[in-house]
Amino acid sequence: MDGVSRNGGKQRRREYNEDSENNCVEDLSKAEMMWEKNRTLETGEESSETCKMREVSTTEMVKNAIEHLWKQETEEENISRRMEDALEDLEKMERTSESIEDRLRDALENLDEEDKGQNSPSEWEKDVLEDFKNYDVNLEDVKEQWKEKIVDEAEFEIEESSDEPSVDEKKESEPVDEFNQRKIEDKELYYDDGSGLMYSMKLESSEYSENRAKSETTKETQEPEQESADISEKPSSKKHTEPQAVQSEGKKTITQEEDETEKRLQQITQESIAESEPVDDVTHKEVEYQREMTKPATTECSDEAKNEHNETSGEKKIEVSTEHELYRQSEDVSEDVEDSTKQESKEETTESEPLDEHSPEGKARKRVVDEIFSSFPEEIRESFRKYLEDLIEDEDDFEELVRRHGLENLLEEDEVTEEIREFLRFKKTRTAKPEASIEELVEELEIDPEQAERWTEQRYHPEALKKVLRFEGYRILDNLIRKIREQSHPVDLDEFEEFLQRNPRLEFENPMAPFEQWKREARAWIEIVKAYREGRIKFRLRHGWEIYNREQIEGFSERYGVSRERIISWLRGKSVPYIIVRFNREINFRKQNQRHQLMMNDELHEIRSRDYLIITFKQNPKMFFKKSAKGGFQRALVYCDLMSLIDSGEDEKSSTVKKFAEENKLHRKTVSDWIKQKKKPTLIRELEKEFQKYNQFPGVDISESTSNQSKFTLSDPSEFKLKKLFKIFRLCVIDLKNINQSSRNSIINFLKLELEKDEIRYGVVNEKLIVWKHKLKGLSLNSIYKNQYYFFSDPHTPLHIIREAVSSLGLEGTLAETDWDFRKLVKQLTSSNGIDYLRSDRIRISGSTMNLLCDILGKSLRDFEVHYMKIGGKDGHGGIYNPAMIEHQELEIILAGLFGVVVSDCHVRLKGGTTYYESNLERIESLKKLMNRLGDIQWGKMPKMRNRTYELWLPSIIDSIIRLAGIPAGDRTILNHGLPIQSRTWSTLAKIEYMKQMFAQESNIDESGRITWTRSHVLSAGKKAGKYKFETLLSPEAMRFLAESDEMKTLSKKEGYERIRERYITMGRLKRLKSELSNPEISQIATEILNTIKKYRNRLIDDEIRIIQKLGIMASLNPLRLSYHVNSGRVSINWGASIDDYSSKIRCALMIPPSHPEKARTSMDFLLNQPQDEIMRVKIQLKDEGFIIEE
Repeated sequence: MDGVSRNGGKQRRREYNEDSENNCVEDLSKAEMMWEKNRTLETGEESSETCKMREVSTTEMVKNAIEHLWKQETEEENISRRMEDALEDLEKMERTSESIEDRLRDALENLDEEDKGQNSPSEWEKDVLEDFKNYDVNLEDVKEQWKEKIVDEAEFEIEESSDEPSVDEKKESEPVDEFNQRKIEDKELYYDDGSGLMYSMKLESSEYSENRAKSETTKETQEPEQESADISEKPSSKKHTEPQAVQSEGKKTITQEEDETEKRLQQITQESIAESEPVDDVTHKEVEYQREMTKPATTECSDEAKNEHNETSGEKKIEVSTEHELYRQSEDVSEDVEDSTKQESKEETTESEPLDEHSPEGKARKRVVDEIFSSFPEEIRESFRKYLEDLIEDEDDFEELVRRHGLENLLEEDEVTEEIREFLRFKKTRTAKPEASIEELVEELEIDPEQAERWTEQRYHPEALKKVLRFEGYRILDNLIRKIREQSHPVDLDEFEEFLQRNPRLEFENPMAPFEQWKREARAWIEIVKAYREGRIKFRLRHGWEIYNREQIEGFSERYGVSRERIISWLRGKSVPYIIVRFNREINFRKQNQRHQLMMNDELHEIRSRDYLIITFKQNPKMFFKKSAKGGFQRALVYCDLMSLIDSGEDEKSSTVKKFAEENKLHRKTVSDWIKQKKKPTLIRELEKEFQKYNQFPGVDISESTSNQSKFTLSDPSEFKLKKLFKIFRLCVIDLKNINQSSRNSIINFLKLELEKDEIRYGVVNEKLIVWKHKLKGLSLNSIYKNQYYFFSDPHTPLHIIREAVSSLGLEGTLAETDWDFRKLVKQLTSSNGIDYLRSDRIRISGSTMNLLCDILGKSLRDFEVHYMKIGGKDGHGGIYNPAMIEHQELEIILAGLFGVVVSDCHVRLKGGTTYYESNLERIESLKKLMNRLGDIQWGKMPKMRNRTYELWLPSIIDSIIRLAGIPAGDRTILNHGLPIQSRTWSTLAKIEYMKQMFAQESNIDESGRITWTRSHVLSAGKKAGKYKFETLLSPEAMRFLAESDEMKTLSKKEGYERIRERYITMGRLKRLKSELSNPEISQIATEILNTIKKYRNRLIDDEIRIIQKLGIMASLNPLRLSYHVNSGRVSINWGASIDDYSSKIRCALMIPPSHPEKARTSMDFLLNQPQDEIMRVKIQLKDEGFIIEE
C-alpha cells in the first residue's frame, strides 16, 4: 500500500505556504470580499450548467446500456459480410441449378392438387419419381430410409398396448408396401399446430398414405415456403419430418426430454441474466444467442444429406436453399430452421400431466430456478420469495393458481388438498398469534406435531404448493423480462415510420437484402406486440408458459404473412426483427450525442461517474425509500469511481485498479464482474431501470458528496420520509417557512424521540431546521479524531470554510448575523463553540465541528489536508503535526497493526495513558514507524529500562485512538475482551498486519516451523473481584480443591524457595480426575471445572483463530492448564494455539513473516530447509488466490 505518504503531505503544505506568503491579502475584510466574489461566479457557473442539464429531456433517457460504438460497427460489418457470402452462395447455386426450385415447386403444387382430389396419387408419384431420376437420386435408398422411419413410428405408436404384437413381429408378418405405405392399428393420436393448442384425431386401419392425407385435412395449411422447405429436404435427407407434433399422449424419449430440457434451461438462464443488463446489451446477447443456436440448425439437414448420401451411394450432392432460408441466414436476429422450430414448438405447447419432480425435466426445472435466482441480489431474491408466498393465503387462492396453470389434477387428490388446508390454517393462525408456541398451535388446530415443526422451518411448504408457486414464478419472471426488453422498442407504427424516414440508408446498405420483407416483419411485430401489451391476445398457462389462442395466431399469420412459430417466438420475447434492433441502436446513438457533455463517456444511458449518479438520483427521488438505497449509495459511488478509472484508459490488471480495489475492500472477482458488466451494484441497476421514469418530486434537492455522504433539503417533510431519508443521508435541511405549526410540532416530537436514542441531533436557526446524523459507523479519521482539535496556521482558511458552509445552508443576513447563526447551530448540534481563537491569530476547530462542516459541504477531511497544521488535544501540546489524511484500507492496516501490539504487550490504564513493554528496541522503532504514517507524532521521552524490559508511554493521541477503537482499559485477563467488532470486516492485508504484530509479541517459532502462542483469562478475579465487579465462575468446593488438593502441582518464585507462588493442574490430569470412580467428590469437581472452561472461553484467541483460518491456515486450539495464584487468589485458565500442519506452516511463513528480527530469521531458515518444489507449489497457490508474495 502506497496511500498518502507523509513526505508528500509535507511537500504539498510547503508549496502551499510559499504560495500563500506570496499572494496573501492585506486584511481579512479584503479576503472575504474576494471570496464572496469568487463564490458568486462559481454559483453562476453551476446554475448555468444546471440549467443546461435540465434542458435535456429526461423522458428520452433509456433504461439499459448499448454496446460500445466500435462493437456495434464490428457487428454490423460481420452481419453485412455474412449477408454478402450468403447472397454469393445463392447466385452460384442459381447459376449451377436454375431449374431445381421450379421443379420442386411443381412437385409441391402437384402434392396440393392430390390432397384436394384434383390429381390421382399415381400421377403425382410419377412426377416425383421422374424428378428423382433426373437428379440422380437413388430411389431404393430413399425407400430404405423411409422404411426405418415408418417402422420406428409404428413402434412408438403401439408401445402403450401390451396386448398388441411387438414391432419385430409386425415387421415379420406385415410386409412394407412401396415407398411409404404402412398398415397401422386403430389409434387415437395427438398433434399441435404450433399455435400452442393440442388436438386429437382417431386413425382407422388404413395405409400410411391415407392416414397422412386424413391428418393433413385436420391440420391447418402450412406456410408455402415452409412446405417448400420440407418437400425439398425429403429426397436428400434420411431424416423424416413427421406431421407437426403428432405423438402418443404423454410419451417422449429420454433423448428428446434431455434436449428439450437443455433448451429450456439455456433460454430461461439467458433471459434471467439479460434482465440485469441494459436493453441493448440484452438485444445484442439475444442476437448472439439466436445466431449460435441457428448456425448448426440452418445447416443440419443439408449436412446430414451430404454425409449420408456420400456413405450410401456416392452420388452427386444436392443442396437446396430457398429464399426464406437465405433471409434467415442474412438477418441479424435469426431463427431456427423449420425442423428445429417444430421440435421446440412441440415441446412448449403440448399439454401433459404435471411432471414428477424427480424426472429429468423436473430436475432440470429446479436447476433453472436456481439459475434465475442466482443472478439476483439476495434482497431481491428474498422479496420475490415473500411475494410468491403471500399469493396464497387460503384455499381459494390455491385453487385459483392451480386452475390458472392447468394443474387441476392436484385438486383431485384428497391427501394433497388436506395437507394444503392444514398448512394454510397453520400459517394463518401462526401469523395471527406470533407469540404462541408450537405446542399450543398443535393443540388448537389438532394437527401432527412433527408436521407443525417442519412447517415452522423457513421455506418449508407442501410439495403441491411449491410446484404451483414455481410455475407462477416462471410466469412472473417471463413478464418482467418481456417488459424490460420492450421498453426501448418502438411503441407504434408512427414512431417506426419516423425512424425509417430518418434512416433511408438502411434500404441501400445491401441491395441484395430482402429489405421490404424486413419492413413487413417489423410492422407485424409492432402490431402484434402492441396487441399483446393491450391484452387483446388470449392465452392460458401451462407450467409457467403462455399457450396462445390458435385462431388469433392463425389470423395474425394470414394477415401479416408470418409463420405461427415466428409469431409465438416474438410474443415470448425470444427473437426480435432485424430492423427493430437497428431502431434501438439508432435511438441510443442519437441520445448519446445529445448528452455527451453530461456523461463524459460513450454509454450515455449507463451510470459510470459520480456526476451522473447524483443527477440520476435527483431525477428518481422515489429511490430514496427503496431497500436497495440503504447502505448501497456508498457502494454505488465506489462503482462509479472504478468505471471512471476504466473509461480514462486504465486496464483491469493495472496497478492503479488493483490499488483502488484494495483501498475499497473489493474482491478481485467483484472488480472483474463490474468491469465486464456481468454484475452491477443493486442501486446502480435499479437507477438504470428507472431511467425513463423520472417523476418530478418537488422540494427535494440533493448535493453531491465527495466523501460518500450527501445532504438534501426537503420542503414537505413527513415522519415516514424523514425515517427513510435518514437511513441514506447524514444531513437534512428543512425549510420551516411554509410549514404550519401543527406539522412543526409533529416533526419536533419525532426528532425528540430520535434524540433520546442518540441517533440524531437537530438545531433550529433562521427558520431552518437542520437534522444531523452525527454517529459514525466503523473506524475512520472522522471517528478517531472527533474528540481532538484541528489547528490551522492560516486564519483565513477556516473562515472561508465556514462562509462556504453558511452559504450551503442558505443562511441569510450580514456577515455578523450569519456568523452568529452558525455558532448557534454548531452549539446545538455538537455542544461546543465550534471555533476558538488562539494566540498569534491561530484558529482551532473541534473534531465534531469539522465533521459537521464536511457533511454540510459534502467533502472529506482529506480535501482540507493541506490546511492543517496539526491535530491534537485542547491544550495544544503534543499531537500529530502535518497529519496525513489517509483513508480506507491503509488506515485499516495501521490500526490493525496497532491492535496487534496493544492486545499483547500494552497496558491500557483505567486512569488514562497506555504503556508499551518491549525488550527489543527494534520492535519499538517498528511501532513508531507504523504510527508515523499518520503524521509526525511527538513521542516524548526515550523508553526506560525496567527488569530487562523497556517501558514506553504512548502519546495521548494514540491512547485516544486505542480507546475509541473499543479496546477496554484495565486488566485484560479479567476483562477477557476480544478484538474490536471492526475486525470482522478487515481486509486480507489488515488481517496479515495484525498477525505479524501479534506473532512478534506472543508467538514462539521453532526450527521445524511450528508456531505456538497462548492467551489467558481468569475464572476467579480474587482480590480484584470487587474492583471489576467480577463474579467468580467456580463454586466454593472447586476453589477449595484448587487451593488445598494434593492433585495440584506447585511453583515457587525461585528454585529453592519454600513459599509457593502458584498451584496448577494440567487439562490431561483434570480429565483423568473426571473419570475417577473411587472418589466421586473429586470427579464431580473436575467435571464442574471442565464444563466452566468449555463454556467460558478466551475471546481474544478465538478471534485470532478465526482470522488465521480465513487466511487459509489450519490451527488447533486447546486449554492447557488451570492455575491458582496464591497471593492474589485469582484462578486463570491458559489457552494455547498451534500451527502444526506442514502446508500451513509453509503458507504462514510466506504470508505472515513476524515483525520481529529473531523470529523472522527463524522463519526464513525453516523455509530455506524445505524442498523448493513444495515452496513453489504453495507460492503458486497463494498467487492464484490473489496474495502478493515477496520473492
